[in-house]
Amino acid sequence: MIDASPELKKFLATARSFVMADLYTIVLASGQVLRYTDAGLQIYYAGQNYSASGPLIKRTGVRAVRGIEVDTLNVTFTAGLNDTALGESVLPFIAGGGFDGATLNLARAFMVDWGKPVVGAVTRFIGRVAEVDPADREQATVTVKSPMELLDTKVPRGCISRRACARCTAPIAGLIGRCSKRREWSRPAATPRCASTPTYRPNRVGLTRG
Repeated sequence: MIDASPELKKFLATARSFVMADLYTIVLASGQVLRYTDAGLQIYYAGQNYSASGPLIKRTGVRAVRGIEVDTLNVTFTAGLNDTALGESVLPFIAGGGFDGATLNLARAFMVDWGKPVVGAVTRFIGRVAEVDPADREQATVTVKSPMELLDTKVPRGCISRRACARCTAPIAGLIGRCSKRREWSRPAATPRCASTPTYRPNRVGLTRG
């Protein structure tokens, strides 16, 4: 669900025309923050300036879905040598790992007209940079994945099994909680050690009757 302020909802319901701009907030692994907009002029919102003089930014569409599906956003940066990030040309900065471990927040701002104050904004996507494809000297494409991707991480890292397997030192039943008629939970006395620890994934919860 897209969350909008009451003021923005009223504006969108009554305005005959308005303009929109994407606002990109990129938080690098170092903690430094880059802010860009795809508008033709600088946007000031929530006490922050979003630069329009940096790289040209284009992105893929964003879907609004319920559940735990991992969504992906592809953002393409087209820049020249004069477009810089933290004092370095943008594309060499990205290709050199400058965006590794970064998070990206995409918001859409609404205004009566260009140059007018922002009435409000809604968050369209939040994720982490998962992959960088420096296509050529003029552009680079960054793949951003939603935080739901973390739920698909194997525990521990490097485990190749998806569920409890024959290599476990304890029976599979020992990994599943038992529920009595009085709805009291019991659990194994000790956590079994497994050469290939099971992977826990959403929507795969098992119950046995006791």
